[in-house]
Amino acid sequence: MLPDSWKHELPSVVVVPTRGHAHALKERLLRDGLSHLGIQFVTPAGLRDLLREERVPAVPLREHLRLLLAIAAEQENDGDNLSAKAVVRAPDHLFRAIERLDTAGWNFENVGPSSFLPIVRRFIEQLEACEFSLPGQHDRELAARSPTRAPVFANLLTEFR
Repeated sequence: MLPDSWKHELPSVVVVPTRGHAHALKERLLRDGLSHLGIQFVTPAGLRDLLREERVPAVPLREHLRLLLAIAAEQENDGDNLSAKAVVRAPDHLFRAIERLDTAGWNFENVGPSSFLPIVRRFIEQLEACEFSLPGQHDRELAARSPTRAPVFANLLTEFR
């Protein structure tokens, strides 16, 4: 992959967990006298952007999704709803739970605490109204389309030893 990656029309891609890992790998290649010309180092979010088709909207920023969740909680807050008050103050905890369940392919309504269900339902309604999707749903849509698409990469490396 390394010596000839710059010769390929399609990019060679190395998927790393963080940008710090990418910098460390690049440093190691340079230290060993190897070029990384023609190789892109990307995180999972960067890979998602590379795979995205023009007609498919990008995954919204996490900040936007958290704001929508806080708005949904505020709308469900009738003054006595402790769950809604907690989410309004700190939406990150519920957002991470929703996001992790969605990434795993699970439905919050089936496994989540019932006290948060009205908030999550309103949040999902707002996502649909904005034509947003959670990252897990977006990834499943990309995967469903992948068999019909032309190759995007010459080489894909997901593990480096």
